[in-house]
Amino acid sequence: ELEICEKALADYMESKRRSFPRFYFISTADLLDILSNGNSPTKVMPHMSKCFQAIEKLKLDNEDPPPGTRPKGEGMESCVGKEYVPWSEHMLLEGKVEEYMNLIINKMRSELKINLFASVQAYNNPKPRDEWLFDWTSQMILVVNQIYWCQETEQAFVDMNKGNPKAMEQYNEKQVAQLTQLIKVTSGDLPKDQRMKVMNMITIDAHSRDMIQKVVDCGKTTKSAFEWLSQLRTYWDESVEDAIIRI
Repeated sequence: ELEICEKALADYMESKRRSFPRFYFISTADLLDILSNGNSPTKVMPHMSKCFQAIEKLKLDNEDPPPGTRPKGEGMESCVGKEYVPWSEHMLLEGKVEEYMNLIINKMRSELKINLFASVQAYNNPKPRDEWLFDWTSQMILVVNQIYWCQETEQAFVDMNKGNPKAMEQYNEKQVAQLTQLIKVTSGDLPKDQRMKVMNMITIDAHSRDMIQKVVDCGKTTKSAFEWLSQLRTYWDESVEDAIIRI
């Protein structure tokens, strides 16, 4: 009878894993704890980091809801640094645990998309980029930074073909100025998480500067140049209101 019970339990857990595949990557003990507390999302939160990379937990509207009621998710908290992404609309964590966990994935994606659109619109508007970056998560600022790098680089190519042969050199000078400003920011008294955010930007900007310098040195004048097409390029696509990557 013990073997029958063990097989029934294994089959039950397998059905839950098929319903929410991320359960395959957590231990049996953790999965049992999640399933036994599925009707109490507050008790599932300690396991969020095992199911979602870099997510500590969801911020709930009520950490101790009355019996028979479910809390609503208000946003997501990172377990890396001190980052929080609020949700534009709260989400009720209802249904079976595998059901609302799947809905959480969809919610995270849609909210990050909204967050990305807002950060694109806010870039250098009205705050300069060295202040703008503190208003958004690291993931957002790096994506937006790449979007504008691609946009500005290709605009320089356009300007070169319209009669300004120095357009790319001028853009390279602008990059150096931006890097210099970020380095100045690091000389101030910054919290550890903000300093790391600035250092991430500096790392990406330094690569971008070197790449544009290479284009200048090689005398390339069109965006069909191999030196440009060989880069991982990020664009904002208005038709889908989302970032797309080309290589």
